[in-house]
Amino acid sequence: MSLKRIGSVVSLTLLAVMIVGPAAMAADGLAVSTPVPVDAAPAATQPVAPPQQVTATNSAEEEAQEAHSAASSTGSVVNLDVMGEDALTVSESSSSAGSSESEGSSSGSSSAKATLLAVMGQELWGAEANSEEGKNERTGLLFDVTEQICSGSDGQLCVSLLYEERTSSKEDGNSEKKSVASVCAGGDQQTASHDCNGPISLTVGYAGASAHEDENGSESSSDTSVVDACVGSEEHSASDTCDGPIGGRVAESHSDSASETDSPDEGDESAESGAENSGAEVCVGGESAKSGICDGVGALILHSESYSYANTQGKSLSEGLAHIAAIEAQGEEQFSLSQEGTVSLPPDCPTQSIICLFLNGVGSNAEAGKAGGSATAVAAQVGKGIVGDTPIVDGTVDDSKSNVDLGQPDKVKGVRYNHHKHNTPGGAVGPFVTAAPAPRAAQLPFTGAGVARFLLLALALIGCGAALSIKPGATVEH
Repeated sequence: MSLKRIGSVVSLTLLAVMIVGPAAMAADGLAVSTPVPVDAAPAATQPVAPPQQVTATNSAEEEAQEAHSAASSTGSVVNLDVMGEDALTVSESSSSAGSSESEGSSSGSSSAKATLLAVMGQELWGAEANSEEGKNERTGLLFDVTEQICSGSDGQLCVSLLYEERTSSKEDGNSEKKSVASVCAGGDQQTASHDCNGPISLTVGYAGASAHEDENGSESSSDTSVVDACVGSEEHSASDTCDGPIGGRVAESHSDSASETDSPDEGDESAESGAENSGAEVCVGGESAKSGICDGVGALILHSESYSYANTQGKSLSEGLAHIAAIEAQGEEQFSLSQEGTVSLPPDCPTQSIICLFLNGVGSNAEAGKAGGSATAVAAQVGKGIVGDTPIVDGTVDDSKSNVDLGQPDKVKGVRYNHHKHNTPGGAVGPFVTAAPAPRAAQLPFTGAGVARFLLLALALIGCGAALSIKPGATVEH
């Protein structure tokens, strides 16, 4: 056979391999890269959700040494900015509680802050507390006179003006309470206090904060109200619900946070936070101490609340609600204006708008080891984009935020899924629900030579054999 014939046979063999090869390899489960023109339009495909990522976990001993948790929440009734600067804050509360690793045990700090009124970033009336040791004191305007009124009437009438009290103890933690004015009538207490044991309690301009920590964790809370009134209760505090037949509040804000280590040896930790705000509320028939909902008949105007929880066992929760108005009866919410909406001039809030109001915005995000949420009754923007990028006036009415972060998400027990965020109408994030990932066809491991490989090898050998076979008596031409 001549070299010319040999070359022809080899060429045909290689051509067959090139034609059959990619198809056979693809059928055999091998990836084959195919060049795609840059300008080519992508083929229409069904949208496929990105796979959730699974993070491996560590042992309980490692978690006990490294995991730590933190919780924080904040809420405000009115918060306004003018040209990007703080202008007015009414009834804002915030709290934080956290713990850090310390040889497998929990330690950390907690703090709370209650601001009744702040103008241009300057707090005019407020209270704050932290978990460090403080001092015990009681002060007020005309303090000696108001004390004599209370003790002289055997508690039938206790009045206080610009009253402040601070207490500190290892058992109860630290607290600070302030009020512009308060009245307690019909009781038997001998000194003025924010805790009234009479049937009539009225507090104006209240701000209270408390913080506590021990070897099991830390907790903090804060409360504010412009007006708090309760009639008919045997005992009432401005930071508690009213179980009397008539109760009401104006511009109330509440925030609390807690971090707890149930069992340091097992590394089981949890954290929770919550915030709640109301523009005004009234209840006839008493409120439930557990839920805060009116057991009789009540009404809420401009209300928001947010709650978040997570633990190292993989459980997490985030929820919230906001409404312009609601009616409560017999311990349940009977009616509410809670639909998300937008009111703007011009419509649809273009880049340059005179006014934009976003109503009842709620967002939440929960995954193993983390949780966070927000709820806002009204978010307002005035003069958006008219003078630069910052609205002339930007503010919120009844805004609540809560957040929980265990600090070491990779140490959380169980399977953790990284969810891909998506936006809801109005720009709020979430909510998310943890679920097992959808089953996917996995690439099987290679355990031997496939049929296509043998086919390609056979074609190559046949071609080479045909090229090298020489008939008897033939000679090779040079």
